[in-house]
Amino acid sequence: MLHDLEVKLLRILITYQAHRSRVPTLRLLKYLTGRKAVEILEGIESLERQGYIRFNVWRDMQSLIVLEEELLTITEWREVPYSGQLIEIR
Repeated sequence: MLHDLEVKLLRILITYQAHRSRVPTLRLLKYLTGRKAVEILEGIESLERQGYIRFNVWRDMQSLIVLEEELLTITEWREVPYSGQLIEIR
């Protein structure tokens, strides 16, 4: 299950890339989330471990790729145990 910060980061990454065709900087993520850099990096690391994002170049923010973004546009999602599939929570 994604925590609030992870959901917020995913939504920002998807939206920002769609509008600007690039990944937001860490400084911009700090501004948009209102969180410290350490918290953002922990959230990004958690998203990477869970398979929502990946890096082409290790830990280079500009090489970040969001995976399965078409499934993450709904407001709330949760992982189904053991299947890895995403379902909507209403």
